Amino acid sequence: MTTQVTERQIILVYDGDCPMCIATVDWLQRAGLVAPEQAVSNHELSPDDLAAAQAAGIRNQLVVLDPHTRSTRSGADGLLWLVGENRGHPLWVRCASLPVARSLVRIAYEAISYNRRIVSPPRHQIRCDCEPQATVARRLTLAGPLAVLSVLFVALFGVAALHSQGV
Repeated sequence: MTTQVTERQIILVYDGDCPMCIATVDWLQRAGLVAPEQAVSNHELSPDDLAAAQAAGIRNQLVVLDPHTRSTRSGADGLLWLVGENRGHPLWVRCASLPVARSLVRIAYEAISYNRRIVSPPRHQIRCDCEPQATVARRLTLAGPLAVLSVLFVALFGVAALHSQGV
């Protein structure tokens, strides 16, 4: 048995307990990148589709699933696949799909996805079905760029302060 979708649509599977996943899917729908019937919580999946989503890595990332073929893609690759299929592969999707850009998009996506409990903590104590794996390396993918941005902002503030003093 497969999850019910219209025609031959691929679906975006997300953790129905995760505030960041829910907000991301809501934004994707408001932006017109994902049709409402394409976004399916992991709680609404058939057992076969849930097993496919879990095997694809839903614990750490959103998963895009073709319920007819059971083919999956997760994370940034899945989102690019879904948006490309829905929007006819616009220029920005084609550019983000180029090898170097795709690597950068993956790194940024994973830095946020694996650290989503820090970026968007739940309002109350919960343990989501898809609790991300926390490792030092994953934490550093978020902390490193944030530290560099912090130093950059402080330096820019210092330059602006010196400039306003006439130095």
